[in-house]
Amino acid sequence: MSEAFQIKNLDSFERALAKSPIIAEKMIRLALEESMINWQREAGIKTPVDTGKLRWDVMKFSSVRIDKTRAILQPHNEYAVFVHEGTSRMRKRPFLKQGLDQAKNKIDRIFKVRGEKLMAIIAQKSNLGL
Repeated sequence: MSEAFQIKNLDSFERALAKSPIIAEKMIRLALEESMINWQREAGIKTPVDTGKLRWDVMKFSSVRIDKTRAILQPHNEYAVFVHEGTSRMRKRPFLKQGLDQAKNKIDRIFKVRGEKLMAIIAQKSNLGL
């Protein structure tokens, strides 16, 4: 004995899933951009200040690089790595890591919200109304 059932709006759902990589890429990009704003702000606060040049470099937009699946905060200041990692004559002051640690909860929330929005958009486009 077999029974048949019909899935309502299956064709709409299949079309929405076919478009989901494009929508997902957009949501990931937005989440990365929002995350970088938070990380950059927190890293700027944690950056040691002597002349302010290093902090300024951390806060500049040109220090941020975002692609499809990752974001990089990389100051272009020649001595940033020595301040962050330390030397034989200077203790390390990992301001980028500390900034990221400080922003972690906000970043987690950003990705959670963007993920939920992605699922809602896919459901809406497929007329499932989840």
